[in-house]
Amino acid sequence: QYAELLTTADLDGFVLTATHHGDPRTRWLSERGVAFATFGRPWEGDDDTEPLDHPWVDVDGAAGTRAAVEHLRGLGHERIAFVGWPSGSDTGDDRRRGWRRAMTEAGRWHDGELDALDVGVPDGVAAGAEATARLVELVAPTAVVCASDSLALGALGAVRDAAAHPSAPGPIAVVGFDDTPVAAAVGLTSVAQPLAEAADRTLRPLLDQLAGTAPGPAGTQLLSPNLVVRASSVRATPGGR
Repeated sequence: QYAELLTTADLDGFVLTATHHGDPRTRWLSERGVAFATFGRPWEGDDDTEPLDHPWVDVDGAAGTRAAVEHLRGLGHERIAFVGWPSGSDTGDDRRRGWRRAMTEAGRWHDGELDALDVGVPDGVAAGAEATARLVELVAPTAVVCASDSLALGALGAVRDAAAHPSAPGPIAVVGFDDTPVAAAVGLTSVAQPLAEAADRTLRPLLDQLAGTAPGPAGTQLLSPNLVVRASSVRATPGGR
């Protein structure tokens, strides 16, 4: 399809998204001298060969989930679960890594204990609800960090159902990721990606390539996300638990 686009659409270059381990697109374009930039980093271990030198921009997902954990711990939460995607998704693994590191560095948890607080499911509201309901039943978290707003919306429904039970220990905080318009509408605390900045910084080095100038250091950048705090976390403090 890329070859067809190059021969029939008179394209000058490509912006690639959703990079992943073993991504064949970057090497294919490089070998043919086609200008491109990626929204998504070249992940470690992509190939047995030398990594390609190309302009890229990405959002630091691990920093986002770390900020979520630090926010929740500042509110008094210690038993903070993670609802993410199954292992093997580079973006999902990056977000999970931030949660695990923040929990480990807090000095209260080791890897075996964290495994019980960590669930990986396909993205979606129903999957998020089911996973969170299972966590509530088995490990009783006081807060849940999710890899996406879709999972978090499901988690919100599950914790509200749990709160309605007579034996419920108290409200459970929920944090999502992506800060979608739906998250803002329902009062979901979420990690916001600087997408407009990422788009601008991805396109600039590509235009530099097409103009015949090198992109320079600005061609590779890892951007920091921002935690947007709303009611789903601040109204669910663990109190004396």
